[in-house]
Amino acid sequence: MKLVEWKSISLELAQKAVDGVIAQAEQDGREPVAIAVTDARGDLVAFARMDGDGDFSGTVARRKAYTAVRIATDTGAWRDRITGQGRTVSDYREPDLIPFQGGVAIRVDGQIVGGIAVSGRNGPEDEELARLGLRHAGFEA
Repeated sequence: MKLVEWKSISLELAQKAVDGVIAQAEQDGREPVAIAVTDARGDLVAFARMDGDGDFSGTVARRKAYTAVRIATDTGAWRDRITGQGRTVSDYREPDLIPFQGGVAIRVDGQIVGGIAVSGRNGPEDEELARLGLRHAGFEA
């Protein structure tokens, strides 16, 4: 896999993930989506919005990818964990964290190298598309 020297997802691999998600979402003809890929620090590397996606889906996708990196886990699993502990996202005092399913941490040899997220459909479908993007870029989902 082509990662940059400080072990983060490269633009090339991030774009492959985005392309894979968009191709699948266009093929299935369902709701349009937004997809965001961040590096190991949570900074945006690649992003795309399909025509007709919701006004807020781009922001949500970016925040899901950021959350997956910063929390070091998938966003749906994190939401379930904090809910089970009686906590909320506001307890973290980090304005960009979001507890919506659909963000996935990208790992190589156990190290987080980025995050990928989809928004525009329901949580399980967003996560499924994000994992498809991972596979399209050559990562294990």
